[in-house]
Amino acid sequence: MSAEMIPTDKRELHLKPGLDYVYAFEDLELTFTKKQLDRIAFLWEAGYEWGDIAEKERRPELEILLGLIHLARRRVFKRPFAFRSPN
Repeated sequence: MSAEMIPTDKRELHLKPGLDYVYAFEDLELTFTKKQLDRIAFLWEAGYEWGDIAEKERRPELEILLGLIHLARRRVFKRPFAFRSPN
């Protein structure tokens, strides 16, 4: 591993001084109200696709996708969010 690679698995995140960082998604709003996340979860469970949810919520599709990932990580959904093929 090079000195610039910073592992993030199961460790606290720390930025190293002097490195040239790029902030991912800086052009997106990554916060949601609880009420909006509840609506997004409800729409997902009702069968809507993330593009349709983005339209309803008047937010970029990528923001909705990140919100769905957030909810999936917390195991909110019964409807599958993503499929993994067995190795």
